[in-house]
Amino acid sequence: MIVNLVMKKYHHIIHKEAHIESTVDFRSYIGARVISKNGEIVGKIKGIRVSSGKMSVEGFVVSCGGLRRDLYIGRSYVERFSDESFILNIDLSILLNGKVVVTSDGKKVGQVYRVVRKENTNEIDRLIVRSFLIMRFSIVPDNIKYIGDSIILKPNYEVKKKYFWKEVR
Repeated sequence: MIVNLVMKKYHHIIHKEAHIESTVDFRSYIGARVISKNGEIVGKIKGIRVSSGKMSVEGFVVSCGGLRRDLYIGRSYVERFSDESFILNIDLSILLNGKVVVTSDGKKVGQVYRVVRKENTNEIDRLIVRSFLIMRFSIVPDNIKYIGDSIILKPNYEVKKKYFWKEVR
């Protein structure tokens, strides 16, 4: 983080804008942690995107590290921020990939293979789940009871069993 211990003196040329002392340099946020609503570390701020027309912050580019793609998160998903961290007001649906899916009885039915979102929002359209013997199948949010360390299905949900050795019609 860039911390400016001694505020440099400037000639102020402003009309209705705030004084420089009450503003923040964007560079001080680069490298800040991004944390989801449930406390999961998503990544670090890589860039801050500003609307060219309105000159207002629109979103943030987040580096997730490793082989994961960078994220662009709109400002409406940020609850609060400081020099050290940006706290989101959501849990990112795209981070559900790889989570275990279990029935309400606790029986494992597979893992999330892919999250299909509604356009570019965080809202889930459906989850594509894959298991060892059962081919991929979809689960819509109405059939999900709980999302946490694993995904628990509602009691009335029955997994459609399509085994890889059966012909798909």
